[in-house]
Amino acid sequence: MSHRINLSSTALILCALSMLFVTGSSLAVVPDTITQTVSDGTNSYTLNMFKESLRGPNFNVLVQNSSGTYDSYTPDEVRTYVGYVSELDDALVVGYLQTDGDLWALMYLDRGEKWSTLGSSVTNKSVPSPTYAWPSASTVTPGQAGSTVYKYEMGFDVDYDAFSTIYGSSLATTMEQVEKNMCAWKAIQLRDNMMLNCIGRVVIRSSQTHCPYQGISGTALLSPFANEWSNNHSDAMAYCFKAMLASPNIGGGVAYSPGTYNVSQVKSTGWYMGAGRHETGHNFGAGDWDGNSPEGNTIMCGNGIARFCGTSVRDHLAHRDGNIGTKLYSIGGAYTGVDVPPYAALDIVTDGVETQSSITIDVLANDFDANADTLSILSVESTSERGGTVSISTGTGPNGRDEISYTAPDDTEGMDYFHYVIADSTGQTATGLAMMQIEVTPTWSLATDADTYVEGTNSNNYGGSTAVVVKRSSAGAGSTYTRTGWIHFDLTGKELGARAKLTLTVNSADVSSGTITVWGIIDGRPGDNLGTDWTESGITGANAPLSPDFAEDTDTTQVGTFSWSGGAPAAGTEFSIEGADLLNFLKADTNNEVTLLITRNINDGNMSFRSKENTSGGEATLSVLPLVSADSYIRDGGYAGDNFGLDSIMGVKYDFNSGYTRESFVRFDYSNQGSGDVQSATLTLTPTSVQTSRTIRVRMTDDSGDLWDETGITWNNSPVGSGNEVTFSSNNLTVEQAYNIDVTTLLTQSMNTNSAATFHIDTTTQSSTGWNAFATKEHVTASYHPSLTVTFNTGDTTAPAAPTGLGATAGDGSVSLDWADNSEQDLASYTVYRSTTSGSGYASIATGVSTSDYTDNTVTNDTTYYYVVTAVDTSDNESDTSSEASATPADTTAPAAPTGLGATAGDGSVDLDWADNSESDLDSYTVYRSTTSGSGYAAVAQGVSSSDYTDNTVTNGTTYYYVVTAVDTASNESSTSSEVSATPQGQQTVEMYVNSIVMGSRNAGPNYWGQATVHIKDDTGANVSGATVYGTWSGAYSGTVSGTTAADGTVFFETADKVKNGGTFTFTVTDVTVSGKTYNATLNVETSDSITVP
Repeated sequence: MSHRINLSSTALILCALSMLFVTGSSLAVVPDTITQTVSDGTNSYTLNMFKESLRGPNFNVLVQNSSGTYDSYTPDEVRTYVGYVSELDDALVVGYLQTDGDLWALMYLDRGEKWSTLGSSVTNKSVPSPTYAWPSASTVTPGQAGSTVYKYEMGFDVDYDAFSTIYGSSLATTMEQVEKNMCAWKAIQLRDNMMLNCIGRVVIRSSQTHCPYQGISGTALLSPFANEWSNNHSDAMAYCFKAMLASPNIGGGVAYSPGTYNVSQVKSTGWYMGAGRHETGHNFGAGDWDGNSPEGNTIMCGNGIARFCGTSVRDHLAHRDGNIGTKLYSIGGAYTGVDVPPYAALDIVTDGVETQSSITIDVLANDFDANADTLSILSVESTSERGGTVSISTGTGPNGRDEISYTAPDDTEGMDYFHYVIADSTGQTATGLAMMQIEVTPTWSLATDADTYVEGTNSNNYGGSTAVVVKRSSAGAGSTYTRTGWIHFDLTGKELGARAKLTLTVNSADVSSGTITVWGIIDGRPGDNLGTDWTESGITGANAPLSPDFAEDTDTTQVGTFSWSGGAPAAGTEFSIEGADLLNFLKADTNNEVTLLITRNINDGNMSFRSKENTSGGEATLSVLPLVSADSYIRDGGYAGDNFGLDSIMGVKYDFNSGYTRESFVRFDYSNQGSGDVQSATLTLTPTSVQTSRTIRVRMTDDSGDLWDETGITWNNSPVGSGNEVTFSSNNLTVEQAYNIDVTTLLTQSMNTNSAATFHIDTTTQSSTGWNAFATKEHVTASYHPSLTVTFNTGDTTAPAAPTGLGATAGDGSVSLDWADNSEQDLASYTVYRSTTSGSGYASIATGVSTSDYTDNTVTNDTTYYYVVTAVDTSDNESDTSSEASATPADTTAPAAPTGLGATAGDGSVDLDWADNSESDLDSYTVYRSTTSGSGYAAVAQGVSSSDYTDNTVTNGTTYYYVVTAVDTASNESSTSSEVSATPQGQQTVEMYVNSIVMGSRNAGPNYWGQATVHIKDDTGANVSGATVYGTWSGAYSGTVSGTTAADGTVFFETADKVKNGGTFTFTVTDVTVSGKTYNATLNVETSDSITVP
């Protein structure tokens, strides 16, 4: 393959002159290029290395001296390299030319594999062996990486203990380790995250006395490190995007996430980027166990291999895009130093893939290449992990690019995955991983017919919202911060099976982790019945029939939970609840009404799911699904948490030694083999190894034990068989010959009611040698797969005659049906079907009807409905349909007459008010008026939307008589309310005046004060209280005063100052004010009065 190097013609000449084949001798000059052959003992590999500095544009090294100040240090010339491996298309190499002439290098290969080399030897290989898990967060989005590489500088602080103990107090050794560690980070950042890191400032603490971190250990180092660089190295932080403290005094590391600073452990080898790559990942916003560790033990998920998983890369790129600026800047386009292998990002098929259905996956959409090379699909595994079919779909993708076609296997469910290989235009390769969830095709799936949420106890209705919002405050269901989802399903005509699943689709989420709990309202309790207890368009927090306390009680029962972590789930993400609690709740339903309440854990924040009004689809669904065949064995002791569900054999053994006992489980859904009472049942197993003289036992689990997952069952979580048992001797077994076991007595037990069977197989014979094993459905020989054959008693197969004489009578919100009685002796019931289209589209609305009449109360007025009826006998044989009958119900019921009517007369108006009517179809009110009591009413207002009205068309002095009626949406009008009357009057003015002023005085020796008592009355002769009287003093004393009259209409005034030797005091009233009355000075008995003293 060819590899591109960005060298000018001059550089090419220099390159040819300075090319060096390193043999381990010391070098006086650091060459521009190195070709190094390394061997792992079996094969040889050629490293083609090109010198490339890791020192940024602001590179500087400061050494803290014994006085606490800093000395500048100039390190050796650049000794860092980047390159490729001639024999490996998937490798990126970084290296450092040591002063002894040996090339130290790290080879980063596909899927996080890493080799270490020194000189001509491969000294270590780290080869991943991942265990994949379904992601809880999204991966890299198409186009997110872009084609531009961004560069940034990092600051490094090496504490005294690292410098003195690990690096031997050598500045040269310290800088060598800084650059070696930075080499490792460069390779990962460039390939995985489209970023090119370099060194900004390095601070080396050579003085123990002045090291700001001395005596501090563990996570407590982070805060002082951040403070030190923020305060004392702020000049460096003007260009350093991230900064790391390297210290041996911490186990692992600690970081701000997202943020600038981290502390990483320096190992005894001088290596700190093992922790540093993880902690710097936190600085870029990636979390621990990011997205549920979908790709196994990657950098942020256990820090096991040299690769970021898809969710972590998504986090890095998002942080990058939010911080592009002076400290994170474009290099001007793609990286051109050497060819970098592409990054094949995790591909997640978010929608479930039903068994035997096919999809195409545009795997290249989110893959990228630091060189901006064109990418193509090179190869793909032909078979997925669970047996699906995989192939390249040529030219079907956007712009004609290739995609991958995947067909899900039959009789399997759960997570599946496959690998594929991409190549860039220079031949560099990378292996990608695509993940999907296989889903069995539901027996039936039902969308919600009503969904909304209520908020605390407020009166807002959210029935028309495109989302069902859930949130929960510690203050309880009534808190304004609590939002509870309400979802309803109508199960009329639906038969339950062995499994039920509730599916909710995320509309939006604002938190990275949380738990949703679903509660079912128990049959007949408040809130169970849609239309009677609540409606989608009417329910609010104020009128909700149930305000649950989120605990088991007489009203609700918990039917399931689900959780997520590692990032907020994206819009469109599906969550489901499936288990015995949900199934048992549905089985307990007797009225076909299922109302579920959706809640969050306390203070988890907002979460919303798509409602049936959402134009993107994804409303809540309830499904019944068949159980897929499954088989696995479990093992005790140290293997108790391990799963063996995909093994090709399953074994049984009973051993007293921990870790050696094995028990097996095999499950079948036999609902497709017939119905009725089980007549016989045969379990067929094929041995793959036999240990004689063992008694093997077969038992069944009850229905609740059927819901185990083939890829999840372990010793710790497995069900346990009970009831009847069947035993046989292993002496009857022959390797690779099918063995039949009669399990009729197991299937006919009362604990088995769901047409599914889980067999628990073990041995009761203790032995520490050998085991008996049987082929599983994963065995390569299909004829060895376990099977269950069931026959049924057929019984009566003759259906009753179709009912006759069907008639339909329309009512208000109902249709009454009646037909002739069937005459069969074994008649059990009738089933009523309904459609809104004549002759087709019938759906069952009532089963088990015991009489030949039925009233349908679930109709909508003004809609025409078409009905047929069938007869069902005691053997469940159903007749043909009757002839069709139709009816169109109409609303003919008027509202109740309004109550509580009252009238208040005003000046030129009459205000009316009455109690609200409670009818759900209320449209408006009509107000009638007459000038004669009991007759002659004429409408003065129609279409009144509220329960009050003001009549502004009246004449003062005339008595008016009023009644009100209520009108519904079908224009039905109620009878009139009781009559009320009112006589509007013009507003009259009341005048007031000064009735008297009584003068007086007081003295103290030669000093005198003038006094006046003012009495105010109105024109009715009544005393006026609360009036403000304004007046002036003149004569011996001058001043302005005011005061308020008491209940007797008087107010007392006295001069504010004394007057020596007295004189004439005159008091004059200037104004009087009070609400509702007018001061008329012309009515005053007196306005002014005087007194002379002494």
